[in-house]
Formats: sequence, structure tokens, C-alpha cells
Amino acid sequence: MGPESASGPVDVVGYDVQWPAQFDAYADRVREALGPACLRIDHIGSTSVPGLAAKPVIDMQVSVADVAAPESYRPGLEGAGFLHRPHPEEPERREFFRPPGPRAVHVHVVEAGGPEERRQLLHRDYLRAHPEVAMEYGALKQRLARRFRDARQDYQEAKHPFLQSMGADAEAWAAATAWSPVTERGCQPPPG
Repeated sequence: MGPESASGPVDVVGYDVQWPAQFDAYADRVREALGPACLRIDHIGSTSVPGLAAKPVIDMQVSVADVAAPESYRPGLEGAGFLHRPHPEEPERREFFRPPGPRAVHVHVVEAGGPEERRQLLHRDYLRAHPEVAMEYGALKQRLARRFRDARQDYQEAKHPFLQSMGADAEAWAAATAWSPVTERGCQPPPG
């Protein structure tokens, strides 16, 4: 299986300026597939932060009214070619992915206004506003990817202390700046 596989080697690469355009193309496909069930679409994860080294996977967060009602979003996502990936240890997670191919894309379905939606957007916005932290995080990920290339779970666990500390810093920044997430990509088609 390729580097986008959940069980393949950990592959962290330098930032690719094409990632935002790739996100846009998939966001259009998802928006069309979900129609009114989609309340917002956001580019999240490391590929959403300019200059940040990342696994070459476009992470997309789709906010819906009720994440516990998969009949409102699962058929549309599957019809657009995304496969549901259940998490036995975290059944509340709703993730879909594109089968391995030229582009790896993961869709994370979350409750609009919920804590997971907020957490992902805060981390993204904090890293965008603090490029020095993003560079430190990217360097850490590259070191860990070399060390744990064939041990994905160890790679994830080794990042945890940095992410926990960054999360606390991000919360302090959010409080100090009255941060509110900006919608980059609405779900309704542009007028015209």
C-alpha cells in the first residue's frame, strides 16, 4: 500500500504549493455530493499550513448538523468515491478516504459548532499565525518520520507531547486574540 495508507510507511515531505488547489478541487466535489447536508468545508491538518512539512494527504473537515445521522452524508460521500473508514477504538470518529492513488484525501465529518470542529480549526489557525511554531513542528515530524518510518503508531504517539503543549498555547492565543474561525470554503455554490 502507498504512503497514504494507514498501515504504510510514514512519509513526511516538504510543503507543496499545490495542496491548496488540490483541496479546492476535492472541496467542490464534496460540496456537490453533499448538497444541503454540508454546512462548511475546511482544509485542515498540516497540508493546510503554508510552509509546513506534512504527509502528502489532504485533510478536509466537513461540518454537518448531526454527525450521528450518517444517512445525511455517507451516501453522498460514498457516491463521490470516498470510502468510510471505521475506527473500532473511536467509534464516534467519522472519516472517509479516497482509495490509494495519485492523491490521498481524507474527509473528517464533524458536528457543526462542536469541540472537534473548533479544535482542528484552532490548531490550523494557530500554526498559520505562528510560522516559527509551524517550522518547529515540521522539523519534529521529519525527524520522527525518519525514526519511526515503519511504526506509524509510534510516530503518532511521539508527536503527542508537542501537540499537547501547542494546544495549550493555541488556547491561550485564542483567548488573548478573541479568535474565531474563518470559513474558507462555504458549502453553497458561489452565486452566478
